[in-house]
Amino acid sequence: MADRCRYADAMLAPSKSYARMMEKRMGLESGSISVHPNGINLEGYSAPREVDPPAIGFLARMCEVKGLGLLVDAFIHLRTDLGDTATRLKIAGAVTLGDVSFIDNLKAKLESAGLTDSVDWHPNISREEKLEFLNELSLFSVPVLYEEAFGLYAIEAMAASVPIVQPDFAAFPELVEATGGGVCVSIETADGLARAYDELLRSPELMKEMGERGRLGVEKRFSMEAMKNSFINAMESLLQSKSV
Repeated sequence: MADRCRYADAMLAPSKSYARMMEKRMGLESGSISVHPNGINLEGYSAPREVDPPAIGFLARMCEVKGLGLLVDAFIHLRTDLGDTATRLKIAGAVTLGDVSFIDNLKAKLESAGLTDSVDWHPNISREEKLEFLNELSLFSVPVLYEEAFGLYAIEAMAASVPIVQPDFAAFPELVEATGGGVCVSIETADGLARAYDELLRSPELMKEMGERGRLGVEKRFSMEAMKNSFINAMESLLQSKSV
């Protein structure tokens, strides 16, 4: 791949972190890959609702590398050790046959903690169901364990006015900096992640402010229109450079 890239007229990445990582991996000069963020279709996103009881949401493939196991451990710690008696956990996303055993183990762990009835599972949902799901959340978290190139789920949550709690690496600090729609925290331990959730859940006004900033930030920077314009500008610049 590195050899092929040297013959490319343009290389695009959805985030600065991913661009720099790929440049280093392929031995390219810094700045060889330009950054053009992804965007989403904002149609169908509605005004935020009051969520009672509060709910933490996860929307990604239900697998270990997306951090679902870590999230479940953090939720158990939140409910059993930090004095939270009400917050629910809502989990949605793709499920493959290879994920079933992992999910069953998580359900068994939740049952042992007495929290089975505090968790909702929504596998393989449609876009309409996804929009409804996002409206039922107080905060959103996918504590992914690898260097995510972007994380569409993060901007989907912010588009629904839901503040995000994401890892302090990969593309997430960029997304939070660009929108103000959440916080980035260390995910080294489940109890540390639980404390981050607890701190936000105890600050409903702050969550509301973050949610509003996130929604406005996504509308401005991460819409399909913004993505289209960024790509057009990149192609126009490329054509101009070739015509000189």
